[in-house]
Amino acid sequence: MHKGKIRGLRRFLELKSVRETPPKQLWSRMSNPNAEGDFMQKALLTGSESYQIYGAVHMVGRFGASREAWEKKLLAWLVLYILNQSGNGHIRISREDLMEDFPLWLKGASVKIPEDHKESYLSDILSRNERLFASLPEGRAPIVISADGESFYLLKRWRYEQRFLQLLEALIGEKGHCLFPGWENPRTALEEAYGLLSQDPSLLMGPETLQAAEMTSTRLLSVITGGPGTGKTTLLGGMLRLLLEAGHSSGTPPLNIRLCAPTGRAAGRMEESLQGVLHDPSYESSFPIAPCTLHKLLGLVPGSPPRFNRNRPLSADLIVVDEASMVDLNLMYYILDALQPGARLLLLGDKDQLPSVEAGALLSDFLHGLGHPAYALEGGVLSLSRVHRNSGAILEGAGLIIRGETEEFLSFLGQPARKKDRDGRRSTEDSEGDGLFFYQDIPDFPSFLDSMGKEFGLKELKNKIPPFNCPVSHWEDQREEINSYFQLFRDRVILAPSRRGLFGINSLNRALSAHIAEGEGPVFHGQPIMITRNDYERDLFNGDRGVVLTFNGQSFAFFEDSCDKGFRFYPVSLLGEYQTAFALTIHKSQGSEYGHVTLIIPEGVERLLSREILYTGITRAREQVHLISRRELMERSLSRGVRRHSGIREFMCRPL
Repeated sequence: MHKGKIRGLRRFLELKSVRETPPKQLWSRMSNPNAEGDFMQKALLTGSESYQIYGAVHMVGRFGASREAWEKKLLAWLVLYILNQSGNGHIRISREDLMEDFPLWLKGASVKIPEDHKESYLSDILSRNERLFASLPEGRAPIVISADGESFYLLKRWRYEQRFLQLLEALIGEKGHCLFPGWENPRTALEEAYGLLSQDPSLLMGPETLQAAEMTSTRLLSVITGGPGTGKTTLLGGMLRLLLEAGHSSGTPPLNIRLCAPTGRAAGRMEESLQGVLHDPSYESSFPIAPCTLHKLLGLVPGSPPRFNRNRPLSADLIVVDEASMVDLNLMYYILDALQPGARLLLLGDKDQLPSVEAGALLSDFLHGLGHPAYALEGGVLSLSRVHRNSGAILEGAGLIIRGETEEFLSFLGQPARKKDRDGRRSTEDSEGDGLFFYQDIPDFPSFLDSMGKEFGLKELKNKIPPFNCPVSHWEDQREEINSYFQLFRDRVILAPSRRGLFGINSLNRALSAHIAEGEGPVFHGQPIMITRNDYERDLFNGDRGVVLTFNGQSFAFFEDSCDKGFRFYPVSLLGEYQTAFALTIHKSQGSEYGHVTLIIPEGVERLLSREILYTGITRAREQVHLISRRELMERSLSRGVRRHSGIREFMCRPL
């Protein structure tokens, strides 16, 4: 192959890969003028990641037994398809989907299947490659096939799912054990405490608070689900207070409660929302540590198993996980494995949000079959639907999206403007709400950049609060000024589906930095940043946002310290991996809320679009959404939902 073409392919692959650095061997093997090199070049066009392409080549080379050229090619494409689907979050791949999707993959693969094999090529390949494919329950191979022949799993995924289902079955199967030993009638004790607490109108107690408390006290696994503004966290605060007050009144020892979330930002929001109960002197002993990330709770560090497991369980009577839609299969398995006997697990989240980046859609799976006669979690789910937060058109639009009402949503976007902003963009405003929803077509890049520069107003803030001419040790004298920068980035963010492309977050962050910093360099005063890899030494976690501030000519990264509502800081040179954070991917924004959200859905990201990604982006906003896209992209988004196949859904609807 021509050297220039190889360099082009290599650069393309480097830009495309977001999961890990491609293996060095891939470059030389891709340039080979043989079937393997041809496969790798064509595989790039499927959107597969480099590690998946290399994995398919490796697995076929090591375990494949096909000898005929067409069959070896077909085998490589089949393995790549399974790896690609697993990389997209599926725990298993159904034969039905494979038979529907796989022929589309083969159109650009130059594989000619002989006429006498067109009807049986899949069964022929499986039967001739027993070291690569094995049937359950006895078989063990890199790819395993369910006993009914209808599903394909990567062996590691199948093992995790089986272990997880065993733990889940044990947890769901234990019913009727009360959280407080000695309580003969939990509801009576809770009603007495509820009657006392509900006299204080500031505590926002309601019938659902009592229902949640009774559910949590009598079941080992419970779920509270609801969309934005339905009061999940408010309900949690009241429920915890009710449980603790009931226990205190009955003279039982204080409960040990752990609160956690998948990201540091979500854990911080949890602490902010629950300050009243967490810092009440009557209940402080029940919360030995502040809300934290799941990784910190479990003692998870890269390259090592969790510190806590069935042999060393967490010392907690109740574990509460917020933003549970973000939790993947492996992490949920670790949680269940670390529960001590009799401990409760309560999950909170919005089932309609994007699922985890990794394998599975656990919250959605848990709620599948709700109302079915054999539903495994019957009586263990509280669904909230009444919206308490007044966000007007934002929630109206979000509802249309998640229901897949395409025509209604397009009509909603095209409603005559009842209010204009300073740029004359169309807005949709609910007659009773204050949530604004602006919509416009995709502008040219320079215009968008200029608009966003004005939107953030960072230049003006930097003129008002320039670099500090004092040592960083005197930061407390500048607390109000520092908070002004944090408030700016609490109020505004740009969200996009992808890192790549002209309107991807990498391009946007680079361009906005150059536009705003004006020659200051890659690190500048007022620069918003986000940690992208856990740093356990400094207690910084993936998703934590901070601001770079300059003191006496030196750059320091400041982060909010939720413990005392102050700040902590580190020299920028000592930080691990981080990125500029004017713009974030929609996935990275989960667990956070912002005053104003600019959501751009550009062309070129069609394969990423779904109702869930649009819904998640829009519902990050409290006050205003500015949606930038094209109508045809909106139609495509609303026509697709995120589907992730697993055996968990079947489990939730089968009798125990």
